[in-house]
Amino acid sequence: MPDLTPTEAMREEAQRYRNWKAEGRRGGTSVAARRAGQILSGDPLSEETVIAMAAWFARHEVDKQGEGFSPGEDGYPSPGRVAWAAWGGDPGQRWASERADSIKADRGIARMEDQGARPYPNEHAARLVDPEGFDRFRRVN
Repeated sequence: MPDLTPTEAMREEAQRYRNWKAEGRRGGTSVAARRAGQILSGDPLSEETVIAMAAWFARHEVDKQGEGFSPGEDGYPSPGRVAWAAWGGDPGQRWASERADSIKADRGIARMEDQGARPYPNEHAARLVDPEGFDRFRRVN
């Protein structure tokens, strides 16, 4: 099992989120605020949280194309950039993606890239390699 402890770079991004929110910047939901707190704690995250993070980053990659995402652009930081920081920023994206792939492989769930599938809106649907594993997967809404 991979190490699920957030990195220092992820904690720096989560702190950036908190600083921007303290300045009154828009961006991020209550889930983003909770995620930033989890990252800042330095405690290992659950496998489910890591998989959710990878899915969130895949859905929100498009936010990088918006004006104000990058320093020097009008409107920086955009709400999308503020939310991106809450989830650990670019370091969090790489970290979560790598670990989610490893976790899914251990569970026998195919990677979305291997199936040509989109991460949204069906990320929550189990893509099981072995149908016997379906009993282990249950989404509770």
